[in-house]
Amino acid sequence: MDIDFITESILRAAQDSRGRILQHSIDMENIMGIYISEHFTKDIDKIEEFFSLILSRVNFESKYQAFIYLVRKYNPDFVINNPDFHKEIIKLIEERNVFAHWPVDYSEQAISDYENEKSVTYVLIQKRDNVLISKRLMTEEHINDLIKRYWNINQTLKALII
Repeated sequence: MDIDFITESILRAAQDSRGRILQHSIDMENIMGIYISEHFTKDIDKIEEFFSLILSRVNFESKYQAFIYLVRKYNPDFVINNPDFHKEIIKLIEERNVFAHWPVDYSEQAISDYENEKSVTYVLIQKRDNVLISKRLMTEEHINDLIKRYWNINQTLKALII
């Protein structure tokens, strides 16, 4: 196969998987933001202002920490009924970070993996020394599993805001 066609195929597969994962991650982050906002007010206008003026400037990790604190303090039954929800969120955030921040690998090995498994390889490079720190091979099966996990956690978390 033509190398340009293969690298273009890898790029398209990466764009598709990034888009799918990041959209579900954004949904999860928004649910957390709504929960945090609703904690402080039930007024719809104030919720929207709090969300857009304050929470939109808070990074995902800090938003997660505030969310977990509030859920543990004010919704202990939710924590009891969903004992591993916070661990699942952490794992999904770690997965999200690969799709959000790691570049795609176009090495010979990555191209071979794509041709054989239709997988995309993401790499974490230390910027200062340009050293490879980690590689993650993402198959379609793994991506579909992640989407199911995001769907499940988002449905679980929605119970807090409905």
